Amino acid sequence: MQAMRLHRSGRLAEAESLYHKILANAPRHAQALSYLGYLEQRTGRGKGLERMAEALKIEPEASQLWFNYAKGLEYARRTGDAETALRKTVALEPAFFDAQLMLAGILKRTKRLAQAIGHYRRAAAIRPDSYRAQIALGGALNDAREYDKAVGPLEQARKLKPDSVEAHLQLGLALVRMNRTQEGIGSFWQAYKLKPGHPAAAWYGFFSLPIIYESRDEILEWRSRWLANLEKTEDGLNLSNANNVKLALWAVGSLTHFYLNYQGENDRELQERYGRLVSRVVAAAYPEYIEPPAPSPHGGRLRVGLVSHFFRLHSIAKTHGAWGTQLDRDKFEVFMIHTGEPKDKISDALAADCHHFWHRPLTRSPDRELLKFIRSLKLDVLIYPDIGMAPAYQILGALRLAPVQGNGLGHPVTSGLPAIDVALSSDAMEPEGADAHYTERLVRLAHLGFCYDDGPASRSRGTFPRDDGGPVYVCAQNLSKILPDQDQLFARIAAAVPKGVFWFINSHSDAVSAKFRARLERAFAAAGIEGGDRIKMLARLDQQKFFAMYRAADIALDSYGWSGCNTTFEALACGLPVVTWPGEMMRARHSCAILGQIGLTETIAASADDYVDIAVRLGREETWRAEIAEKLAECRHQAFNDPAPIRSLEEFLLESRGR
Repeated sequence: MQAMRLHRSGRLAEAESLYHKILANAPRHAQALSYLGYLEQRTGRGKGLERMAEALKIEPEASQLWFNYAKGLEYARRTGDAETALRKTVALEPAFFDAQLMLAGILKRTKRLAQAIGHYRRAAAIRPDSYRAQIALGGALNDAREYDKAVGPLEQARKLKPDSVEAHLQLGLALVRMNRTQEGIGSFWQAYKLKPGHPAAAWYGFFSLPIIYESRDEILEWRSRWLANLEKTEDGLNLSNANNVKLALWAVGSLTHFYLNYQGENDRELQERYGRLVSRVVAAAYPEYIEPPAPSPHGGRLRVGLVSHFFRLHSIAKTHGAWGTQLDRDKFEVFMIHTGEPKDKISDALAADCHHFWHRPLTRSPDRELLKFIRSLKLDVLIYPDIGMAPAYQILGALRLAPVQGNGLGHPVTSGLPAIDVALSSDAMEPEGADAHYTERLVRLAHLGFCYDDGPASRSRGTFPRDDGGPVYVCAQNLSKILPDQDQLFARIAAAVPKGVFWFINSHSDAVSAKFRARLERAFAAAGIEGGDRIKMLARLDQQKFFAMYRAADIALDSYGWSGCNTTFEALACGLPVVTWPGEMMRARHSCAILGQIGLTETIAASADDYVDIAVRLGREETWRAEIAEKLAECRHQAFNDPAPIRSLEEFLLESRGR
């Protein structure tokens, strides 16, 4: 015990001497062997791991000795073996707090978040008054998008350690994602008070936005606030020293203004101003990557790079994967870089079909090794399929890593970044005068712009439960796309089709889903209808269940302001008619373009009243609905596997070589 007290107090030489004395008299003293081994292993001397393993042969049921061994293995970077030792530890002693916490940490780092959360919960149950356990559990639940469940542990962490910046930040994130936006912003500013100048706290405090809104007036209020905060940030940005630059870069890499673009407005001016702000920070942080590299002197195939977080089972891989796999191999050499987590079978399929594929995970801001690597490829054209969806791409897109750089519009809004030269869009989706919507040069690729594969949806099987009382309408969009003005359209349809049922997909937050449902029920009530069982919020579905859900429904209702794209392609592949009303921006015209491509224009509305009338007729007239479904079955193939967008992309790429 004296040796261990010395060990814990940092008097390591004295502790080591006592351990040796003990072992001289009792060579099989398991605790002395284990603690001496741990000390030696951490100080890089002796045969530490061997001593700890020997101790376990003597006392194989001693949980503390297994824990010591696990810590030694982790220190030696033998993470898999450390996990095995920790599992043995908690099997022997389930209430071993530090072992539960350490095992959870390993599981989280190795991308097994659900398992990690289970062990964080056990640690928090063992010691409810532990700040370490509560903040770790709350942070992991945030990472898993279980925001409603994260609030409790994070509030407890804040009570246990009121001066914790991390607790205030994590709680703010959970609250904002639950649409408790003002409360979340308050938590961010509390973090800022505790640590003045904290970049992420200020950035979140200034630029956080609601996920859904109660009214059009509320949208305009938040938009005005966002602009005022942008002006404050523009005026107050101080990049006069290296530390300020580092903090500002951290802030830029912590948040996108993703939800600004769901407000249904033309965001060109705001995007441009925000893009200039980001570019100021990035230029100060990476001055060597601001000037474009010289065009490659090679005369061979044109070198094309695509960089995305989402070259996996994700909508971006569905829309943009063919851009990397179907270019003419005699003319182009393609380099795809997947920077997100995880890598899956879709990643493997893309890797098999393109020339070069790398998995280079990226979190907040890109390290210089990644930038150096991309530059080393000597690309002629670099395309980011989805600027605006992950914060890191604000930074990458502000740099010059290739002579020509493109925005693939997977997030269909102008990037606003001066270093992005072109916006690669769809000729069918862009309205007249669309050039004014972009800071980039608008390139209209042929037809829909995408070569979309219908195979996964058309080959899908499975059933989904439904009542047979009346027609099922489904709006499968992210709830943030459904603006308050559209609620009354759903209500009017419901009033005219008394047995119609309306399906929506839950948000990641139950609180957001509940707020959306309450808003919709008010619209139903205003139309004299009881929402009740007629509004059904579906649990989030995996891919196959999503397809089965589409096959079980009768009519898809598109969102106005931000139209479905993947959801519309997949609805058609599943034989589900789609009712749409095109808006003024490209992002509000996806479905209209897709239906126009196949010649099924009967369900494209010209006005709000027309949208309601078409949806009502489809619900009431089974014969007409069957005719539309039959026509859809005959012509839907025209939306898929279209080579014209790829040939059009090739033309643009070859043209870019001459720039």
